[in-house]
Amino acid sequence: MPVETVVGNDSINVEIRMVEGPQATIDRVIIKGNDRTHEHVIRRELYTYPGELFSREDVIRSVRELANLGHFDPEKSIRLHYRTRKPER
Repeated sequence: MPVETVVGNDSINVEIRMVEGPQATIDRVIIKGNDRTHEHVIRRELYTYPGELFSREDVIRSVRELANLGHFDPEKSIRLHYRTRKPER
């Protein structure tokens, strides 16, 4: 919930408190719509694997490596969709 504090007749401060939750784990990496190369060629360029913790940096690197293959137009074709699962308690 935002916390509002009046600081004048026409002004307020808004404070938003965020709490980081548990880090997501990659559940599955699904490749769809590939008709140009073998799936293992795509998978070997990925830096995210099922069972690993989600990393934005690894997703960005995976997209860059897939673009470097030259099989895909990075503006249109490369969309990474990851399913995540919450860590077990």
